[in-house]
Amino acid sequence: MATAVSPTDAELLERFVRRQDLTAFEALLRRHGPMVYQVCQRVLYQSQDAEDAFQATFVVLVKKAATISQPEMLGGWLHGVAQRIAMKARGKSAQRQAREQPLADCPVPDAGEAPAEATWSDLRPVLDEELNRLPEKYRAPLVLCYLEGKTNDQAAAQLGWSRGKVAGKLSRGRELLRGRLARRGLSLSSVALGALLLQQTAHAAPVPAALTGAVLQASAPGGLVSAKITALAEGGGQGPALLSIKGLGVLIAVALAGSAAYFMLNRGPEPVLAFQHFDGLAVPTNRAGEEYPRAFDEGNAGGPFASSIDGSDAVAGKSLRMRLTAGFLKAQFDPNELKRRGFTRDYVARPEAWRFDTYNRLRFWIKAPPAARPDGLVQFGVGTYISPVQGGTGRTAFFHLFQVAATGHWSQVVLNMHPHWRDGHGGPDVGHQPRPTGEAGVNYFDALQRFFLEARSAPASYPADYGLDEMEFVRETYPENDEQVYGITATYVPEASRVIVTWNRPSREDTVVHEVRYAFRNIHEIGWEAAQPAPGGNIKPTVRPDATGMHYDSSALPVQGQSLLYIALKPENARRFSQVTIRLTRN
Repeated sequence: MATAVSPTDAELLERFVRRQDLTAFEALLRRHGPMVYQVCQRVLYQSQDAEDAFQATFVVLVKKAATISQPEMLGGWLHGVAQRIAMKARGKSAQRQAREQPLADCPVPDAGEAPAEATWSDLRPVLDEELNRLPEKYRAPLVLCYLEGKTNDQAAAQLGWSRGKVAGKLSRGRELLRGRLARRGLSLSSVALGALLLQQTAHAAPVPAALTGAVLQASAPGGLVSAKITALAEGGGQGPALLSIKGLGVLIAVALAGSAAYFMLNRGPEPVLAFQHFDGLAVPTNRAGEEYPRAFDEGNAGGPFASSIDGSDAVAGKSLRMRLTAGFLKAQFDPNELKRRGFTRDYVARPEAWRFDTYNRLRFWIKAPPAARPDGLVQFGVGTYISPVQGGTGRTAFFHLFQVAATGHWSQVVLNMHPHWRDGHGGPDVGHQPRPTGEAGVNYFDALQRFFLEARSAPASYPADYGLDEMEFVRETYPENDEQVYGITATYVPEASRVIVTWNRPSREDTVVHEVRYAFRNIHEIGWEAAQPAPGGNIKPTVRPDATGMHYDSSALPVQGQSLLYIALKPENARRFSQVTIRLTRN
């Protein structure tokens, strides 16, 4: 069974900057916070000073997130920022002599001495300064493996390198660092240096919960940051000064106005709202006490299945496993509240954060069991029930189709507001439905009550496990071709460098060829012309009744050493394209 997958730093930064995802920032804070805190503590001997430097480091991250050129090396970047800010704090403080008094008790030997192997008290005052002087290609793996305690395999996944490359850079980096320390009179073998770093990392004090909470509160809408921390953050990153507004109670949202991350600190809507992440101890339930989802029990119902929370196989955290024992899967998310039926938006992680006419995508991950079809694809459907928000009758049922590659890997699914058909209207091509109820300021997902997920064919054998994870409502801010491209899925098979993308198109466009392009940067930002034509990327429609599925499958894309792949899909008669982002590395 596959191991749990955690988003890479590059993916979290991308979600933070482009999709305005506050949870992505929190994940980065918890991942790298301990290392940053240790750097601040090593340089600063007063705990309050270290905490101020810690907060200022993450203020710089908010400001500079969109400009970090190598996001896969974020750990090394944060180390450098923390070290510079901590040194600035030490130099500016009126209590500098009091803080540096411990250094007099354990002086750094002169270069002419030949001491025995240095101890941690010798190394502590100069370690981060010398580490920060190393080239990034050596500093990044040293930070990951020695200051954050990752294995070589984990560092390789994070950096998008081979395990051998990580080992080589670590070895060379240790030697360079050892040489720099030797010039300061600190004698250590390469092995002893590595062991000393690992020992101190393992026994380091954790980041105080209150400190982590303070950073998160400051990063939330309306959060505050003191003038002292603002001043520390100014110039803390590489390049010119970052923040110029000073004064007690300065709003981060004001201090960072105009930055790519301003969205986080404004009072606007969150661009990603978790619907179901399945990270709890039990299968979720609705307010009537029924499993959410549960087996669909109306009309043409599917087969029986048992749901459980799976902590060993997930996109992130835990996932939902549905074990089907007969028939085909049909799982319903029913916001039943006994006396009334609610809306799906009532079941997001933070219902109070929902903003109407905002979220235009339902994104989730699914893993399908082996398929009976020879092409290895499993066709799924999502049936939706749309009801007026402001009262009244007129519920409408729609149906979406998508195809998932049953490769044993997780597939990302992105549904926009373009269903295939509407019940009672005799066929497909109902078109894009942004306002199906006709109510002003109410879109498709605002009006969504219950929906079901079904596999439209039986698995190859029973019992069959279906996985579901990371269900989210998303606000896509770039204009995409929702009229001609819908029901997108993306699968990556790392052992074969294989990329599989499926999507749907209107059945009336049986002669329209779709072009596939790729890039390792956001194609909405660099433009269609800057993206590369994908090998074999001119996709002709399959012409047969009810066949609107398009399918791109290639192992020829140059994905080695990359962390994120952007795939754009554009019909030849269209001006706009749609995009899906594929994660290539796993922790």
